[in-house]
Amino acid sequence: MLLTISSIFGLLAALFTVVGTFWAIKIASISKEGILKYAFYALLLSNALAIFLSPRDFSADIEYFQSAINTSFVANWAIRLTSMLLMLAAVERILYFFRQNSLDLTRLSFALIILYVWVTNLAIPFYFTAGYNIQISHFYSLVFGIGIILSLQENKDDIMLHVRNALIVFVVLSLLAILVKPNHVLDLSYSQGYIPGLPRFFGLASHATMMGVFSALACWLLITYPLNNRRNNFLLLSLMFVSLILTQSKTVLVVFFLGLIVFYLFSTSKSEPESSASKNNSTKLVVLSISLVFISLGLLGLLLMDVENWVYQSVSPETINNITTLTGRDVIWAIALEEFYKSPIVGYGAGLFSNEHKIQIGMMNATDGHNQFIDTLARAGLIGLSGYLLLYGFMGYYAFKFARITKGLTLNLFLLISVYSITAVPITWTSLGPRTLTFLLLLTLISSNLNLIADKEKKR
Repeated sequence: MLLTISSIFGLLAALFTVVGTFWAIKIASISKEGILKYAFYALLLSNALAIFLSPRDFSADIEYFQSAINTSFVANWAIRLTSMLLMLAAVERILYFFRQNSLDLTRLSFALIILYVWVTNLAIPFYFTAGYNIQISHFYSLVFGIGIILSLQENKDDIMLHVRNALIVFVVLSLLAILVKPNHVLDLSYSQGYIPGLPRFFGLASHATMMGVFSALACWLLITYPLNNRRNNFLLLSLMFVSLILTQSKTVLVVFFLGLIVFYLFSTSKSEPESSASKNNSTKLVVLSISLVFISLGLLGLLLMDVENWVYQSVSPETINNITTLTGRDVIWAIALEEFYKSPIVGYGAGLFSNEHKIQIGMMNATDGHNQFIDTLARAGLIGLSGYLLLYGFMGYYAFKFARITKGLTLNLFLLISVYSITAVPITWTSLGPRTLTFLLLLTLISSNLNLIADKEKKR
């Protein structure tokens, strides 16, 4: 009896959800701006809540990434509701795009590339892998990505301003969490950092590297879209930079400083007089020349000195091993490539680094190939790789094309994704989470600036 009543209530709840979603999309699709700009708050804060409520504790002798997986009932429902909101926001933008009866071939081509990547890296591997079925969550990244690309925002900076605010809130909450749960957000025993004795800051992110990415993105957005109050902008910039330093993510820190150089090189506004622009370009050329001279002198010094003996005398054996093996990633790369060699066309399939596969290879903590392209080759073979090569080519082209308009931000985001791809997998399709944020931001910036091209063509 109880089972029957539960089934009826479940059916009614599902029915009301479908009907409510239908009318919500219909009403929202009338709006010119939509609710996509609010989706990033939900994406970041729901995952922050999940980490905050998890039993992660760096003072305990357990693996932090295993303890962070177990989320509470509240956190699980927060993530589910966030997924619904993200899908609603994306579908609403897609419907609004087609209601405008405007055929934008560049935008549609970009959406088709996203679809092609999804099919070659998720649908085809699932088809060739027994025992693994596509779930509804596997469509989230696809739908949200296409929703961003087809979004027709009148104010192209509106979404980025909300993303900036969402990242600032996330980093501030992470820093405040030090006062509440220090062992939850700080690894006090970390010994591989660039400052001896400095704890590693994980914040409310799943990993310190991810926290570093969020902090760097917040800094970049405060530079590109500064607050009206210069004093508050400087204070927040300082706070975001402190967070970045505490994460002790060397890769992110290097990319961040490279990004500052890019910002400087693309900081000249088109509205400036030619004489002023020429003077700025001359200054940039001098700075670039000086930088190249120092880099050349540094390389020359490395060639003349006995680097090997200096390293082994100054650096601990553990640190040397981490550097030469990229913290053990070389083993994971070898395993992933071995699976690719066995099936080079379609790869191992969706079961790569599943529980069964991890038991088979004896690496229970492995979650992916720790390299975007090696992971793709292992999971989806050459077919999957073709999708990513097409996607990276398209993103790279428009990142350079819009670098001047965005003051270098598109180029910085593409640089971060490209460098991060060497040791991680920043673009995934099985779920929609914070680690894909940089990719989503680049899609947003490219798409919003495609509107400018379309407007110029209409005026002609």
